[in-house]
Amino acid sequence: RDMKTPIGFQLDYSQLDTHLPPGQLRPMLDQTVKPFMYTSIPIQRACGEDDVCVPDLSLSIYSATTVYTYGTELDLTITINLVNQGEDAYLGTLSMNIPNFVQYRGIKLIQGERAPICDKLEINLLDTKSKYGQSEMICETGNPYQKLQNSTYILSLRIEKYDVPEKLEAIIFTIKANSSNDEAGDTIDDNIASLHI
Repeated sequence: RDMKTPIGFQLDYSQLDTHLPPGQLRPMLDQTVKPFMYTSIPIQRACGEDDVCVPDLSLSIYSATTVYTYGTELDLTITINLVNQGEDAYLGTLSMNIPNFVQYRGIKLIQGERAPICDKLEINLLDTKSKYGQSEMICETGNPYQKLQNSTYILSLRIEKYDVPEKLEAIIFTIKANSSNDEAGDTIDDNIASLHI
């Protein structure tokens, strides 16, 4: 998964312990040389001459559903558009906190290279504003999420009608685009997007 660190190889060597006839000299290794050899092979990346990739991720989300009625059997869909206008983004992810009463149904690729792979982490985070528990969901978007890549996904969710807190008026979905390499500070504001339903 790590495509930034060169791949290292080490060869250790030593002398076999063999029994020799009496009077025969044993061979010896040069004691001034370390008993191993190490080399590394860099991973070729499209990072420019400085070999430092600086992505410029941009995220936008929307939903055709502006009001969701509890008890409907319809999925709530959120359209996600992710663009990288910078250099390759390694270990690219989308992360979001999902209320515990919202069920993740799936994510589908509409445009782009490949659909994200998502895992809902069963963490019971407490949203201090709304007072309901949340779990974090992480979706892997690519390794790397390449330069000039433009992807559109449809995220499908369902609100579990029996678990919805009383007096809940709206749900806020916030999604954030991340990568393992740093993005320039003046381009990071568009890595996060929120949606009120």
